[in-house]
Amino acid sequence: MLTIWTTTLQQKVYQNLSPVLKSVPGLPITIVKDYSVPEGTTLIFALGGGSLKKLQEEKIVAKNRALTSYVRFSSTRQHTSSSELQSRYQ
Repeated sequence: MLTIWTTTLQQKVYQNLSPVLKSVPGLPITIVKDYSVPEGTTLIFALGGGSLKKLQEEKIVAKNRALTSYVRFSSTRQHTSSSELQSRYQ
């Protein structure tokens, strides 16, 4: 399950991510504003400054660093640039 951390309106999230999400139509998606990790989550999209701040507070990412994209798969952490992600899914 994909969990999306954001304070943005749900409709706007779906609108902006639909080009990517349409390639995985059966993927269950949960959008949360409280930075929780619902049971069954295998991937988290942390969108926006609030999500970045939460990741920094938890010492998952360093403070005062530019962050293009941070992807966490279960217990494996990988840093991936936006262009790398786009090339993988085109």
